[in-house]
Order: sequence, then structure tokens, then C-alpha cells
Amino acid sequence: MYTAEASSAWSLLYPAYTVAIPQPGVLKAPVAYPLPRGDRELVDFINVWLDLKKRDRTIETLYDYWILGKNAVPKQPRFTNSEREPTLSDKSHS
Repeated sequence: MYTAEASSAWSLLYPAYTVAIPQPGVLKAPVAYPLPRGDRELVDFINVWLDLKKRDRTIETLYDYWILGKNAVPKQPRFTNSEREPTLSDKSHS
């Protein structure tokens, strides 16, 4: 079992799979950002940036879109049934 975030990443590698989110709520897990030891200026910068992104709801909006699939627009197929994607062997014969 993986978090929704990790499962979402795996579904990019294996598009036949999808993320199943247990109901009624969404599980959340803490995240850590590795930073150089002793770089207080960078730590403060990251903390302020995270606080700003929480306040303007950027993090929530991205989570809703990328993890929960809210407001996602279905992709249209690149090719119809009568067409197929060109392969490397097709390109070498041209």
C-alpha cells in the first residue's frame, strides 16, 4: 500500500493502473525536504515560500489537480483507430 502521492507517481509509469483513495477522507502524509545542514538562510526561504503557497492555496490546488484529479481534462487519443503512431523503423525507410 502506498500513499496517494506515491501511487500517483507509479500510475505515470504504469498508466493501466490508477489510484484508489479510501473513503470517506483523504489520507495525508508528512513530507520532508532535504536541505544542507546549517544553511539557515535557505531553510528560512523554503519555510516562507511554503507558508506563502499554503496561504494562497497553490499547494491545495495542485494537490487537488494532480493527486485527486479535480478539474482534470481527459486527454484525446493522439491517433484514431485507422492510424497508428509512427515507429523508428518507419522513419528509417523514409
